[in-house]
Order: sequence, then structure tokens, then C-alpha cells
Amino acid sequence: MPMGLNTNLPHGGRLVSLLVSDEKGPYLLDQAQHLENVRLSSRQVCDLELFACGAFSPLTGFMDEKQCSSVLKSHCLTDGLFWPLPVVLDVSQETAARLNPGQKAALRDKEGFVLGILAVRDIFAPDIPAWLKALFGTDDPAHPAAQRLLKGVKPVFVGGSVECVRTPLHYSFTDLRHTPAQTREAFKQREWSRVMGLDPSAIMHRAEFESTAGLMQKKDAGLMLGASVVEDGFNDFKTHTQIRCLKKIVQRYPAPAPFLCVVPYFERMAGLRELFLEAIVFKNYGCNIFAVDQGRLEKIADCGCNISQLEQSFEKNLNMGFAVAQKLVYCQEQEAFLPLQQAPECSRQNMFDQDQVKNLLQSGQSLPKWFSFPEIEQELKRAYPPRKRQGFTVFCTGLSGAGKSTLAKLLYAHFMENDPRPVTLLDGDIVRLHLSRELGFSEEHRRINVERIGFVASEIVKNGGIAVCASIAPRNAPRLAARRMVEAYGGFIEVHVSTPIEICEQRDPKGMYAKAKAGLIKGYTGVDDAYEAPLSPEVVVDTTCIHPEKAMEAILEHLAGAGYLNP
Repeated sequence: MPMGLNTNLPHGGRLVSLLVSDEKGPYLLDQAQHLENVRLSSRQVCDLELFACGAFSPLTGFMDEKQCSSVLKSHCLTDGLFWPLPVVLDVSQETAARLNPGQKAALRDKEGFVLGILAVRDIFAPDIPAWLKALFGTDDPAHPAAQRLLKGVKPVFVGGSVECVRTPLHYSFTDLRHTPAQTREAFKQREWSRVMGLDPSAIMHRAEFESTAGLMQKKDAGLMLGASVVEDGFNDFKTHTQIRCLKKIVQRYPAPAPFLCVVPYFERMAGLRELFLEAIVFKNYGCNIFAVDQGRLEKIADCGCNISQLEQSFEKNLNMGFAVAQKLVYCQEQEAFLPLQQAPECSRQNMFDQDQVKNLLQSGQSLPKWFSFPEIEQELKRAYPPRKRQGFTVFCTGLSGAGKSTLAKLLYAHFMENDPRPVTLLDGDIVRLHLSRELGFSEEHRRINVERIGFVASEIVKNGGIAVCASIAPRNAPRLAARRMVEAYGGFIEVHVSTPIEICEQRDPKGMYAKAKAGLIKGYTGVDDAYEAPLSPEVVVDTTCIHPEKAMEAILEHLAGAGYLNP
């Protein structure tokens, strides 16, 4: 890195913190009670915190139309300072209709707490095709990058200056949340004039440790591991695991150990421009070298992985160095990690992605000693226990009268008698009585009902329990949503009780099918409302000709084969 880049100046020359003084805060909070409200999304809360602490220096608020246009066209703010990506406050049309240029609005989090005051400068509808053309070289909203960027973006943008009353309440990692002023002071105390910033995008193992340790030595720089964390509540299972692993791995580095910091940065999926925006954040935290791992760089389609050009661009636009943590692979013959390009072909089998690591641990195996450190493996085993100790959900779906409830009750009794894990029965009638009493049977209410079942089941599974569910759940989409919620923590076994409708009608003690066919009941599943059969259920049982206990045995056989039951 050229000697001129040894400076640690913030972007634009000074830190611009938008957090008001303790004296002014109560005045603004009182003022907020009389203002129109803008509810902030998770991304906007993160942006506001970056404004508050100075990590978005020198911005003084959300960009107006003129600033956005300048950034998109020239990669610069209107004063000529390099800035790669607009930072915007997008709102619904209903919210925009309540706002006017010149007025103020209270910025509130999801719980309703006031975080800041916005002085509205302008309100505009962005030209989305022009944005996509500038960002990705295409105006096609169906382009994968465009879809990722536009997901959840509201149709109207509001620009204006911001006064931050307080920072968001954080539930975890409070000891790792530092402001740019604090990190800069810490680097000063460590006598670090050269600081390399890296956002670890995944769990770090031995290869990542070796790569970053070597890069620190090569660049003669201290390392700030700035983990991007979006705390959407307090229940992010993967994030907690990653941070616990980072706390362990920093102790492995030779002195001086890396500085670990949680950064409230929300990824926008905006390619190379995103890389530069995150680099500005790290620059404001006090880093003068920005590093990325090779895998992340390869995923950025518009960078072309031309390291030399990126180095020149970082130096020219940000007065920062740029570095790449190489992808390393373990070579057993040399008992050492080598760059992927230099390693023998046979060594490439020694590369595991996160899913492979998870599958190894959940199958009861250990990680190879060369792959990770014991303390990291211990944390991951805590997060991904073997399936026989995991929680799981059995979700029985089918027509009314198919035998779902009978099957679920048999499974519940079996697990209560034979399995040490806590068991909960979420039968359709129980759920309707205690969780969804106010819901009817419209398409929307049925979706909500199934998603509630999925949420409760996921909480049970997260805590190592077994949830046995029985619900008609006639649509695939809500069942898939329930699966996603549960599979974040354990297993989801969908059982299609495929008993034909003719048999279900014969079993119907309340005569509901007859009433539906007579037109006395509208929207009855199987009669005048379709049932979507599961696309790929783990188990299919038809109780027409088999005893319910035989059907249960088929499910237990699948669970045993998948490793969820103790032998």
C-alpha cells in the first residue's frame, strides 16, 4: 500500500455523527409526539444507526432525488465526493401522502420507539428501470440481482436531513458494538496506523484463519473483523453461532489479536457498488485497507475479479488499500494450506461448504482435525446437534376425514412413551381453539393458521422438542413457509395422508361433506375448494386399507432412517 494511504481519515475528512446531544434529545422526543410517523424497516433502522454513529460520513440524511441521480450517474455526491450507492428512505404511498417538503416526521422502529427526526426535503417516485440500468446494466426487473435489490422496497422515496435521538435497542452482542469514534481510539491505543477491515461472511475455520493471518503479515496491518449483523428481533440463530465462533477464533491469532466489532450494515445485494459502500463504512470505522474473501469476490458478477483494477480504483476513489483473502485448501501431502490454484487436484476434495459441515455434524460425525479448531467445532455441534438429539416436526396434511388426527395422536403417544425429548401435539382442532380462534376459513385466514402452526412448531424444534401437527393445510405455499421456519432449527417431515375423498366422506361423522355438496357450506376443502397435494412429501400414507398403527410405523421407519430416532 502506498505510503500516502497510511492515513485513517474518515470519508470526506471528518466523522459526521447525527446523534444529538443528551440535552437536545428530550426536546426532540417531545416534538415527535406531534409529528407524522414513518415506521422503519430493518434496513432503514440499520442505516439510521450508521448515520447516528458516523459510519455513513459525510452524509447528513437520506438522499434526495438530486443526490440519488448524481450517485447513479457519476458515482459521486453533488459536491463531487465519491459515493457508490444511494442511501434512501423508501415509504408506502399511504405514508408519502401524509408528508410534504418542509415538514418534519418522526422515524420510529417496529415497536414504535422514536429513533430520529427527518426534515423532509423532497418526495419522489424513482425511475426503477433507470436505477437497474445504472446498477446492473439491465432494466429487466426479473433479473436475479434486480429482484434481490427490489425485494421489500416501497414505491416512494423521501429525502431529507436526519437528527438521531437515540440508537436502536440491541438485545445481544452489546460488548462488541462500537462506534467509529471508539474503534479509532482502540486502534490508536494499539498503535495501529494500518488497519485492515474484513467482514467475515461465514464461519471461519482453519483455512480462513490461515488466509487472514497471512494477509495481516503481508500487509503489516492490524485486522478489524467487522461482522455485519442485522438484529431483526433477538432470535437470529445463525448469527449468534457465527459471533460465538468469531469470539473463539480471534484468540487463535498471534499478537496483536484482531479487533472484533459488530457493524449494523444491511447488505443491499448491489454488486461492485455495494463493495465500495461497505468499504466506506469500514473506512469511517478507522480502516485504511478493505479486504474481502475470494469467494465473495467471485460472486460479484460486475467486478470481473480483476484485483489490479480494484486496487487502483480503491486508491483513487477512497484513498484505501484493497486486499483479497485467498481461498486456501488443505494439502495432506505437505500438511499445509495452499492457495487453491497451487494445490494438487486431489486436495480439492478437502473443501467443505457450510451445508456440508452442517450435514456432517448432524449425522453424528466429527470435522477433520485439519479443517477446524476444536473450540469452533464445539460451538457448531451446539448449533447443529446430531439428528437423534435434534428437534423435529411431523406435519400431517390431507383432507378432512383422511386420518390425520388419529395418526398424530398415535405418534404423540409413541413419542411420549419412548423418546426423552418433550413432545407437543398441534392438532387442527386444538390450534383452532387456542391459537386461531378468531380466524375463519378464507384463503388468507387459512394461510395465517398454517403459518402460526409453523411458528409454534419452529419454537418447539428450536428448543429440542418434537412437534406433531395435523392440519388440512390445503395450499402448498403456506406449508412451504412452515417448513422454512422449522428447518432453520431442525427437521421437518411432511406426511401426506392421501386417503381418497370417497373414503373421507364415508368417515365424516358430522356430515360436513354432504352439507357442502348440498350448498349449505361454502369453500369446503375437497368439494368446492381445491386441495393441493404436497409436491414432495417425505412420507405418503393412505389409511383406506391399512390400520393407523401401520401408517405410524411407516413414519417411524422414515424418521429412523433419517437419523432422528435413537436405535
